[in-house]
Amino acid sequence: MTQSVDFAEMNMPPTIPASLDGQLVSAAVEGFITTVSVTESEGNGGGAVVDAEFRHPKGVVVASDGTLFVSESSGHRVWKVTPDHRMSLLAGDGTKGHGGDGGLATAAQLDSPGPLALDAEGSLYVAESGRVRKITPDGKITTAVDDLVWPRGLAFDSQRNLYISESGKHRVQKVNLENGEVTTVAGTENREGSSGDTERADTAHLYYPAGLCVDEDDNLYIADHYNGRVRKVDRNGIITTVAGGGSRDLGDGEPATEVVLRAPEALVRGIHGSLYIADSGGHRVRKMDRGGIITTVAGTGEGAFGGDNGQATKAQLKFPYGLAMDPYGNLYIADCYNGRVRKVEGPQERSLRIRQVKVPQVSVGESAELTVEITAYRAGQAVDAGNVIQTFTAPTGFAFGEWPTYSYNGNEALSGSLNCRFERDRKVMIVTSSLHLNTCAGDKGPLLYTIPVKAVAAVDPGTYHDGRLLVGRNPGIRLSATVTGGLRISVTPGDSPVKIARGGFRYPGVVVSGERPVPPQAITATLPSEVGLAFNPERGTRHQMTVRSHSPGSEDDFYDAELSDDGQMLTCRDVSLGFSQQYPVSVWVAVTAAATATAGFTHLTFRVGGIESASTELEVVSGEQRDFPPDMNAP
Repeated sequence: MTQSVDFAEMNMPPTIPASLDGQLVSAAVEGFITTVSVTESEGNGGGAVVDAEFRHPKGVVVASDGTLFVSESSGHRVWKVTPDHRMSLLAGDGTKGHGGDGGLATAAQLDSPGPLALDAEGSLYVAESGRVRKITPDGKITTAVDDLVWPRGLAFDSQRNLYISESGKHRVQKVNLENGEVTTVAGTENREGSSGDTERADTAHLYYPAGLCVDEDDNLYIADHYNGRVRKVDRNGIITTVAGGGSRDLGDGEPATEVVLRAPEALVRGIHGSLYIADSGGHRVRKMDRGGIITTVAGTGEGAFGGDNGQATKAQLKFPYGLAMDPYGNLYIADCYNGRVRKVEGPQERSLRIRQVKVPQVSVGESAELTVEITAYRAGQAVDAGNVIQTFTAPTGFAFGEWPTYSYNGNEALSGSLNCRFERDRKVMIVTSSLHLNTCAGDKGPLLYTIPVKAVAAVDPGTYHDGRLLVGRNPGIRLSATVTGGLRISVTPGDSPVKIARGGFRYPGVVVSGERPVPPQAITATLPSEVGLAFNPERGTRHQMTVRSHSPGSEDDFYDAELSDDGQMLTCRDVSLGFSQQYPVSVWVAVTAAATATAGFTHLTFRVGGIESASTELEVVSGEQRDFPPDMNAP
């Protein structure tokens, strides 16, 4: 039985272009470009969504929550754009200057703000004429570093040191913000040039260095603007050229060191370890992958505006000056001379819309199907995410059943079993397959996953929303399933009262029956405290529970049990009960009475799954213990 439900949908990142059954499909599609939009205030336009316009935007950075910060160089301001398209002023009153330190940033003066960087505490650093300003999360502004000559790049390393490209002095400085220590890490003061590769970076020559970024290993990358190169300074302080300086005019698909870069201005690391380069004079954004191969991700080389809502490589940019990458792999470009910030969505998991469309409704022990639908975020958009790991976690009380299947829009020609493995008693399923949609005639969306699940544990009836589906680096969606009824079994005491003589032991238990088999269950037996009864170990120091079917010829099954710290509770997990409609099963434990046990009646309680039995009555008696074998004392 199923019901329809529409869950929160997530934007969805790419790798190997292979189909779900391992066959090759088309190569990765190009990114989709738009202009960042904002919502006008009601008093100014009725809340309409419009393209955000800026006066020469030069810096962009994105916070972990998706908030975008933009420096407006000619407007002498910094703006904030929230994920819901709300734009507000963060710093600068529009007047060119350096005043306002110690007060609110919105009342301060800025001078041609450019590159931006965020620290781990959420403070924003702004490079402007001759200094770097700091804006704390509470909106206060101060000067972090001054006496600079044309700072054109900012970046933090893992130790929270701030790197500044002091372009006017052809060097890159490292600032320890805790003690104020400043050191030169690359370039020679007031000496422009291009020499020094494979040597110490602080003796090399740079030529108006601009954008900076630091990778996960604290290697520093420098946009060596007038040299038309990207330089790398490793952790040992050695500098090399990693992009540019070649002769190929475009060179897509070639080693990055063989191409021409025209005034690289900004750098940013991608979520896959790629390096993005704002090639401002070439009016393009280039990407260098981990293997050193360069491609174009945005721009045609023509300095103009155009191409929104299409492929980014067919759009026009005009002097891209700033780059930023959000947590979802979307690339933001400060398209300076077009007065806009452009957004490029790559061909990745986050270009997919995922939702659960069927919620299984079953009683414990029954099976049903859970269905997930995957579509392109925009109708008809070609998406090739490559091979990605998809991790499914079942909701409470459920496990995954037989192999899941996939199909495209019900197309039997492109359907089959998903390549997967199970973990944690089938409560986790890991699928490794390529996600692609609308890349050929056969993979038109939606893509449907049909996943059998089974209610395997006794839980209270209701819908459980704590399952999860993660697709690569996507935040994922919740998975839900409904238990309509509890465990359909009966748990009754065995023969009682069970008499136990002081100093002896017996085997009290219960009878478990039901109309149909159930999955393995946890069984707990509990004794009252302070009456002198205890669970008796039967194999050395090990405790156990014994299960026997009432069907003729059945043999005993023994399960190791865990004794609680106070000795009053004995638990067995994943006990296979194996009853049928005709033949129930008996479950028993060994209980001993101390020589000082309190004489009289008491009880033992069993809990099978979520069902608790009526108490099995025990009677502690004085006198000699008869040596009854287990089968005579069992229920």
